[in-house]
Amino acid sequence: MSNSLTNKGMGIDWISETVASLRAERAGRVQAGEYYFLGAKKCFDSLPGTTSATTTASHSDLQQACLHVKRATSGTSLSIAELFAQTSEPPQESSVCAAVDDLKELQLLDEQEELTALGHVLVDLNMDPCLGKMVALGIIFQCLDPMLILASLGWNPNLFPGMLSSPDPGPGPGVGDSFIRSVNESGYHVAITNTLGAIRQKLHKEGELPAFENKVSKDCLSEIYHTVTPEIERIIRRLIAAQIIPAGKSLGDGASFSCDSLNTNSKNEALIKTLLLQCLSPNLAVKSFGYTAIKFKSGEIAERDPNYSASKNYIMAYNFGSVRASKPRGMIQKTQVNPLAACLLGSKIEQEENNVILDSWVKIKPRSVESGGNELAKDLVQTHKVFNEALHTAFKVLPYQERASFDSPSEWTSYLHARDHLLKTIQNTLQDILHAHDPLAQGTSKGI
Repeated sequence: MSNSLTNKGMGIDWISETVASLRAERAGRVQAGEYYFLGAKKCFDSLPGTTSATTTASHSDLQQACLHVKRATSGTSLSIAELFAQTSEPPQESSVCAAVDDLKELQLLDEQEELTALGHVLVDLNMDPCLGKMVALGIIFQCLDPMLILASLGWNPNLFPGMLSSPDPGPGPGVGDSFIRSVNESGYHVAITNTLGAIRQKLHKEGELPAFENKVSKDCLSEIYHTVTPEIERIIRRLIAAQIIPAGKSLGDGASFSCDSLNTNSKNEALIKTLLLQCLSPNLAVKSFGYTAIKFKSGEIAERDPNYSASKNYIMAYNFGSVRASKPRGMIQKTQVNPLAACLLGSKIEQEENNVILDSWVKIKPRSVESGGNELAKDLVQTHKVFNEALHTAFKVLPYQERASFDSPSEWTSYLHARDHLLKTIQNTLQDILHAHDPLAQGTSKGI
């Protein structure tokens, strides 16, 4: 509990749920020990989640620290948790281990806790690991603007408070209303990237904001747009400094945030949703056939989303890994993902007889009229392995080599062509698979 000033003097109020979680970690503590909440679980669950973004930020900061510590101590036999334990005020070992596990799931650390190719890239970018991976994928698959928008927004469950508290609007010309409809139809991530992209284009062409249905929508979205723009420019400067994009081809023509050659696929919603799986795999949730509740990997159960039918199953990628972390409105920040895409770009998949197990807990039953379930599951696991190996190679070549390291201009040109060919091949392969007949489509009614 906490003391607060009232008109009658000193009052006593419940602390927020976020503050309780921070105290349980290490904030305000002088030594290791147990932390107890003296109250009923129902009472704890009802505490206000005033600054949930703080907890998410502190976790991502710890992830970044793990990457920097590992690069600085390359070759040591000590684990990252053991290295932190040698510092004067170490974070809790459980927190470090959780951060390391997430970095492994994001494929920034290997099983021996060594930096992967992507891990080295993100140390240079000095960004939130998950958001940095979004940007790297945006470059490889030429859909950079949407990934820049999502990365610049970060993890904030308090976005759109006024807009999302209103009922679902009917058809109308306003950008605010079309955004809310798009959230329900296409998912949050595509909705916000399309909406901010439309604002950018309108400002470039006509020098003014597009039409909004009401003042709440206009104030909210315009404020967000003007907040993300300088953050996007900052990310682009970091990409240039890390030699991931050339300085001469970094900025767009005004209608886009980055150059056209990096945005060939920025309108491909299926591709963008698929790439999110590489970044949000720790935050997957499922609604199984015949059930109404949504279940997270942690086992936490959320109330049924009215937009989802009880007679179907769904896989969703959230910005947050639990209902508690998403308070007050973060549960809207989700995207429904294709089961095939989940099998291709999920963090880890394994075969269990005729089934595919995604991230050790989501069971998918692939079906096809052309092959048996066992053979199809085997093919999916093998395709996942090959595709992730190709992505690992792409991350290795993502930073440009110095021109001075080549003996002649022709060698430099050959290197650039080979790099572009590799990235284009990976990009086209994924798009071809996504656009081909989905072998899981016939199993989506009872496939999870």
